[in-house]
This record gives sequence, C-alpha cells and structure tokens, in this order.
Amino acid sequence: MQLCFYADALEALTGRVPSEMHLWLGSGVSESLRVEEFRPYWRRLRRQLATLLDQDDITETRPEPCTHCDYCEFNPLCDAQWRNEDSLVYVANIRTPERHALEREGVRTVVELSTRAGSVPELHDENLERLVRQAALQVTSREHPEEAPVYELVVPSRTRSSDTASNCCPRPITVTSSSISKDIRFGVLKTTCSSSGATANDAACLAIRARPSAYRAD
Repeated sequence: MQLCFYADALEALTGRVPSEMHLWLGSGVSESLRVEEFRPYWRRLRRQLATLLDQDDITETRPEPCTHCDYCEFNPLCDAQWRNEDSLVYVANIRTPERHALEREGVRTVVELSTRAGSVPELHDENLERLVRQAALQVTSREHPEEAPVYELVVPSRTRSSDTASNCCPRPITVTSSSISKDIRFGVLKTTCSSSGATANDAACLAIRARPSAYRAD
C-alpha cells in the first residue's frame, strides 16, 4: 500500500503513472511489481476509507477473523473481545457468510444460536439446524466444565444405493478448521457395513468434541 501511495504521488507530480515498483527484501533480493496489477485494490481501499470518513458518526469497529490472526499482535485483544461477547466466531465449522447472515437476523452469540427456533432467510434449514446443534453442544460443555465434553455422532446420508460395500456410504473424512483448530477436537468413528458378507465401513460418523476450557466464560 505504501508503494501504491508513492506511485500516486509520482503521478500527481509528473503526470505519468510509474510502470513498476520495487521491493528490496530482507534476503537481499529485489522484486519488481507492476503498478497496474495492484492499483484496483489500492483504489478500493481508498474508496472504503473515504466512505468511512464521510460518515457523520463513525460507529465502533469490530474485529473480523482472517488468515493473519495467528500472526497479528492484536490477536489477544480481538480474542478477548470475541470471548467477552460470546461471539459466533467460536462456533465450530461456521462459515463467515453464515455468521453474517445470523448476525443480520439478531443472532450474535453462541447462546442465542443454541436456542434459535426460527428460520434465517439467507441460510438453508439444514445448515441452520447443524449450527444450532453445534452451538448447543458447546454451551452444554462449557456449563459443565467438570464433566467430560459432550458430543453427538453425525451419520452422513447415503449418496448411492448399491449392495457393494464400497458404494454403501461415503468414505470417512477428516475435518479440520483453520480458524478454531485450537478449540475443537475432531475424530472419525467407523462401524461395520451391514450388507451381507461385506467387510468395509458402513458409515463414517463424525464426532465433534468441544473442549470445555475453550468455551468457558472468563
């Protein structure tokens, strides 16, 4: 962004847009970048800043999870705010669009989601039911920290009908979550296929265990 700002300054002074900008890396290697490849992003940031500054009352900003969170010096502050607010960011496997859809409907905490009964216009009923059940598991676990974490087995529906063991169910899958992997444990359980003579797995059951300490109110 700093180099894009310099490019704009040079254009204002000379009337010409620089074709390239150069970075001298800590490794001693110089890297050249085309200005026009970065200007659309730079212009969008400037428009967003101008829109914000034009507002009469600037509302309080809120932290949003991103891929840089693990390396950000403000992560402890964001984490403290999310936990204090009982934010939906700590619902296992929730996606950002799903979280925003829930927040627009007034569902902003894990507790509120765990008791949600009505539908959400921007969410499929199946997805909403999954999120509600997950939130309920996490709330139960943190309300009873002295007990073993509660969990629920989720059996995937059959996608193909066949008498053969290889087609009677999807293969077991391992699920990971980049945003909350510190707080959630995932495991795959296997059972024997019920088809006569079959030796493969009949179902892959995903067990989601919520660590009580991860959801305990500080």
